[in-house]
Amino acid sequence: MDEEFVVIREYRTPWEAHVAAARLEDEGIPCMVEDEDAASAFGSAIGEIAVGLKVPESCREKADRILLDLEERAREDEDDAQ
Repeated sequence: MDEEFVVIREYRTPWEAHVAAARLEDEGIPCMVEDEDAASAFGSAIGEIAVGLKVPESCREKADRILLDLEERAREDEDDAQ
């Protein structure tokens, strides 16, 4: 039986979700981006559509740590740029 994938983050754009997914894949964590077609096609017309990033349940904790680090680095870079 295949392991269940769970949503670990939701993003406003497919681009943001794919950046996070690439980081997780670099660490050997399989992931899937969901709802990116709907967000791209309809997002501006009907408001925000969350783009979900899913990982296997068994990888959830490791993926969360990696994404927290990625988010912290992004905030630091943003602060440095100001």
